[in-house]
Amino acid sequence: MKLYVEKNKVAGVYYYDDYKKNINLSGAIYNNNFSLYEEDAKGSIDAIFITDELIEGVWHDDKNIYPIYLIKEGSNISIPQAPDRNVMKWKNRWKGKNLGFYSGSELTITPVFNNLIRFDISAFDGTHSGGFLSLALIEDDTAVYKGENDTYLKFILKEDGDIYLDTNDYNYYCGMGVEYDSVYTKHKVEAIPPTAMEVGLVYSEEQERIFKELTGEHYKDFINYAQYYSEEEEVKEVGFSVRYFGLRGYFNAAIVMINQTDNIILAAVEGADAIYYFANNKAYTNPPDTIKIWCEEKTGMKIKTIVLQK
Repeated sequence: MKLYVEKNKVAGVYYYDDYKKNINLSGAIYNNNFSLYEEDAKGSIDAIFITDELIEGVWHDDKNIYPIYLIKEGSNISIPQAPDRNVMKWKNRWKGKNLGFYSGSELTITPVFNNLIRFDISAFDGTHSGGFLSLALIEDDTAVYKGENDTYLKFILKEDGDIYLDTNDYNYYCGMGVEYDSVYTKHKVEAIPPTAMEVGLVYSEEQERIFKELTGEHYKDFINYAQYYSEEEEVKEVGFSVRYFGLRGYFNAAIVMINQTDNIILAAVEGADAIYYFANNKAYTNPPDTIKIWCEEKTGMKIKTIVLQK
């Protein structure tokens, strides 16, 4: 392989002894990390300059990943060693300990050599998500990645088996409002769905019971869209409160109107094929003006009405 580095760009060519066919490479470099893409081929190389004479990393395509190392011609350097037992402790798919129903983070680590791991970190919050994949050098129980703009990520493997993340940018390569977790565990972490009362869809346990019966299989749709809500201050229908629900990045996906005096619940939610409107009082078989206006904003979607007779 021959590589040419100029500022933040790297290019070159390599071939396999068995084929003697040149494969052109091009990519970018920052803080000794670089990625190379094969022209007219499906493979890529992610690697890091350990020294001026030694490169370590991985070659990968859609199905395979292989450790690679490159030693500068004429150098007297020891061949990188395969991961030992201590380094293999890093190998796992880790869940952020603060995983929630609407947000969370995940970390997958693959040992490459005795001093190098490959990590894939991601996070989501509502519909926003982000993350990236790269390499980190191991020093004792800490693996360090250095990125653009002096960003660093330090993965610290603790004696209790958890990984702690220390970074100066928990939002690095994430979507708006999305952050990585600071602690990851290999043990099972469950994101338990909240109840309608917990997310503000209803106000009381009795309304929770009514709402669950009323919405049936679509109860989960309301829960899925109830990360945030806003409250209507000027309500057209006297005696009702109105709340609009949605996710980070996708708001106004559901609406709930409640008359607390009589426990009348009127609600609508976006479904896969239509807007579903629910009412627990036959006097509201036709949606009230507030919900009609909300539905009109969902251009082209049909309305399916479900009424729990009362």
